[in-house]
Amino acid sequence: NFSNEFDLGLFLYIIKRSVVWISLCMLLAFSAAWIYLRYTPNSYDSKVLLQLKESNNAQKILEVNPLTESNNLSADVELLKSKFFIAKALKRLPLEVSYFFKGNILTKEFYTETFFVVDDLVVLDPAVRGSAIMMEPGADGHGRVSYMVDNEQYFADYTVGAGFATPHFRCVIRPAEGDVMLTPDHDGQLYFVINDPKALVARFSGQLQAGIQDQTARTVFITCRDNNKHLARDVTQAMADAFIEYDVERKSESAKSIVKFIESQKDTVFAQLKDSEI
Repeated sequence: NFSNEFDLGLFLYIIKRSVVWISLCMLLAFSAAWIYLRYTPNSYDSKVLLQLKESNNAQKILEVNPLTESNNLSADVELLKSKFFIAKALKRLPLEVSYFFKGNILTKEFYTETFFVVDDLVVLDPAVRGSAIMMEPGADGHGRVSYMVDNEQYFADYTVGAGFATPHFRCVIRPAEGDVMLTPDHDGQLYFVINDPKALVARFSGQLQAGIQDQTARTVFITCRDNNKHLARDVTQAMADAFIEYDVERKSESAKSIVKFIESQKDTVFAQLKDSEI
């Protein structure tokens, strides 16, 4: 009996007939959510605030019309976003070599938490930069590295603590300070990457953001998002340190300009006084 009015009995009948499909849909949705959360790497945001005090001593001494002063906050933000400045900041960090552990699904970047390091690195051929150099460490301190360059595979044996060379680089693999070389799980593999500076800049250009936090307070923010919380923190700190260093240099140049102006005016005033005495 179908009518225009709501029929509770019919509604319950339909639910009872569909309960299996409803349960399956809910189970599928919860399973998909669990898999996504389980196998998606965590993302960490790090943020730093900088307060930029406007102090143009050159304009004060030269008595330049303050109406000609421009707001430097936007210019400073654009500088922070520039690849030139990001490259300058990244040079402060130990990013010549990156260390990874590749599992069946996820890949983890160790950064400073690595238990082995690549020391005394000399790159013989830049073509190796950016390639994954797979490691097969043995229990007796010996191991092998392998990598691909231009679709050709290369191998080299190494001993922990001793130097070795390949056609593209030479280095020493040793345990990090206070650690020992470990044999990785059978379900994963260690590898390292000799970074290309341009590729690093391109990577972090997409992970960094800079903008004006408060126009009145003259504050700007720098944020970095990364799957490694220590790396996200260090990149934002390096950006802040590099900008502070740049700001000090900029103010130092302004002070030098003031001194040069005073010295030039001193000679001019002295000549004018001498002429007035005559």
